[in-house]
Amino acid sequence: MGSFSLTPFTLTDGLGTIFGACLGALIMASLDNGMSLLNVRDFMQDIIKGGILVTAVGLDVAGRKQS
Repeated sequence: MGSFSLTPFTLTDGLGTIFGACLGALIMASLDNGMSLLNVRDFMQDIIKGGILVTAVGLDVAGRKQS
């Protein structure tokens, strides 16, 4: 679910692509790797990734309301 939220996948119509899923997974893995290299604590990594996912879903919902 996390990788789909960062790509052109919408929660309302369920349309997504394999490329979009791979792109979202790559983004999440890059964030995880970068934060590990910066010695960010595990619980903070979870908070940061969760905040990014909530923001992505919020922006998607807001964009759908304006369309």
